[in-house]
Amino acid sequence: MSWLQEPARVVTRTHLDETVTVLALKAPRIAEMIVPGQFVMLHPPTSSYLPRAMAPLSWDSRTGILSIVVRIVGPGTRELQALAPGDEVDITGPLGTALPFAPGPWALVGRGVGIAPLLPWAHALAAANQEVRFYLSARRRDLLLAEQEFRELGQLTGHLDEEKTGHLVTDDLLRDMENGWKPEQILVCGSRRLTEGTVEIQRRFPVNASVLLEEKMACGIGWCKGCASGEQWALLCVDGPTRPLIEGVIQ
Repeated sequence: MSWLQEPARVVTRTHLDETVTVLALKAPRIAEMIVPGQFVMLHPPTSSYLPRAMAPLSWDSRTGILSIVVRIVGPGTRELQALAPGDEVDITGPLGTALPFAPGPWALVGRGVGIAPLLPWAHALAAANQEVRFYLSARRRDLLLAEQEFRELGQLTGHLDEEKTGHLVTDDLLRDMENGWKPEQILVCGSRRLTEGTVEIQRRFPVNASVLLEEKMACGIGWCKGCASGEQWALLCVDGPTRPLIEGVIQ
């Protein structure tokens, strides 16, 4: 794992609502190195809290800008959400091990801020001419991140809580599979219920599935051993954050 520490500067800040903000950060060296499935650690220089692990929504190696979606869950993320254009933040990355590329078709399943790490994968799969479908949900349409981009890259099935459909997007994926569409790979992120729905699909169909996991981290580089997860007690910062889902068990 090759990573570095880089001082980044906030270029823009866009509040989607009172709890979700998109930060555009200028970090040219990391933007040139990162690949889909990896993440970064963010830490305001004056903060007394631990760094926060974030998977970029997008990055551009030409401009050196990464877009990070921050959802407030406590005082540390509240500090990040309060950063304004011109503010500096320490960034460490790229971290984690990307999911090995495998032939499709693919189904990407996500909810809320868990949609963010799926967009880089969507672009990578589309660039490789792999068929990919998206099954995404959010509380409101403005929180269905990058909706138009996903629609341009593949077929999108979206659910909004305000529509009160009464079922999950994994139910739609299962219906599509029952009707003959067979993905070779499923990648899910952002919701325990969607992970459980993916397990139910695996019980019905032989399909490979992986989960992008979220976990509190102190270092992000494997020193603290605080992010061990799954039956194999893999370190999410080094061996993840993507882990195989095999027979209903996160490996």
